[in-house]
Amino acid sequence: RREIIISIMKIFGKVLIVANLFAVAESQCSVCGDGNEVTNPEAVFSFPGQPDTSCGDLEEDGELGLLPPQQCDILPTLIEDLCGCAQIPCNICGEGKEVGNPDPTFSFPGQPPLSCGELEDEGEQGLVDEDLCGILPNLVESLCECQPIGSTNAPTFPTVDLCSVCGDGKKVNNPGAIFSFPSQPSRTCEELEDEGEQGLLPGDECAFLPDLIEDLCDC
Repeated sequence: RREIIISIMKIFGKVLIVANLFAVAESQCSVCGDGNEVTNPEAVFSFPGQPDTSCGDLEEDGELGLLPPQQCDILPTLIEDLCGCAQIPCNICGEGKEVGNPDPTFSFPGQPPLSCGELEDEGEQGLVDEDLCGILPNLVESLCECQPIGSTNAPTFPTVDLCSVCGDGKKVNNPGAIFSFPSQPSRTCEELEDEGEQGLLPGDECAFLPDLIEDLCDC
């Protein structure tokens, strides 16, 4: 019988703990209003009949469910400026990451479809629900190509081999002279030099040009 009584007491104790947890959750209060947080925790809030309290302590009391509901309802209006209440930003890719591809469209039940770029903007403005923000990084990582902040996804272009038609360290001094070569259109030395500087001359042609044009183009 004693063992049965002890078991019943343990079960009753667990029920009380769970009930207390639910009671605290239901009485939790966001002193700045839902979706907002204190950004000036050192500021001191004074209210008639109440002890002076820093904004940081006030926010903590609200999170612990220690504030009366009627007081919680009016607090956001009273402390907004003093405590620097601001929307809680959400990094949709997770801490230290950013969207690498803003164009794909993200869809979530009960929410309007948004591009990754639009979703990132809304997160930065504190417009993304806090609960949704907690799961977004896993949902959008591949779609939005999340990457470390500061990385670049700039397209890569093939390198261009520039050519000095007179040879390294030399330039054309007779730009109007005409250079002719079999199976190639005639060009002035100036045109030839311009094409070399733009990487428009084949590498093998560039290699032997200095010897062919040195005198003609007065390199």
